[in-house]
Amino acid sequence: MRENTMPTTLGVCSWSLQPASPADLIDKVQQTGCNAVQLHLDPLREDWSSSETASRLSESGIKAVSGMMTMEGEDYTTLETIKATGGVRCDDTWPANREAAEHNAALAASLGIQLVTFHAGWIPHESDSSERAVMIDRVRELGRIFAQSGVAVSLETGQETAQTLLGVLDEL
Repeated sequence: MRENTMPTTLGVCSWSLQPASPADLIDKVQQTGCNAVQLHLDPLREDWSSSETASRLSESGIKAVSGMMTMEGEDYTTLETIKATGGVRCDDTWPANREAAEHNAALAASLGIQLVTFHAGWIPHESDSSERAVMIDRVRELGRIFAQSGVAVSLETGQETAQTLLGVLDEL
C-alpha cells in the first residue's frame, strides 16, 4: 500500500458557524479543533473590519485557506427554493451579486486568499437553454473578475448531473 504524502488540512467553513464578529469567529473555529477556515467574505465586506479579522486569525494561528461568497437572495429552505434562488440565476439580484464579487475579489486578494467559492445556482441540463447560457456567461464574468485580482474560483454545485457539470465546464 502506498503512503499518502499529500499534506492534509482540516478546516471549517465560517458561514456554517454563523459568527457574529471576528472574535466570535475565532472562538467558534477553535471550538471545532480546526486551525484552518474557509472564510465567508461577505461579513468582512459588509460589517466587519478586514484588518481586525486578519489580525485575529493570525494571532490565533488560524489560516484562511480559501474564501467563499454568498449570492444575494439565496434561500436554502428547500431544494425547490434554492433551485429558484441560488447562485447567479436571478436577474433581479445579478447586479448586486456582480458588485459584491468585485469587492470580494479585492478583499480576498488583500487577505492573501487565492481561492474563493460560490454557488453557481442550479444550471439547466439542456445545453441549448437560454437560461443556461445566461448563467454560464455570468459565471464566466465572475471568474474574470476574480482572476483580475489574482484569485481563482471554484463552483459549489449539487443538483446537476455529472454529465451536465461536464458540459458546463466544457462551455466555460
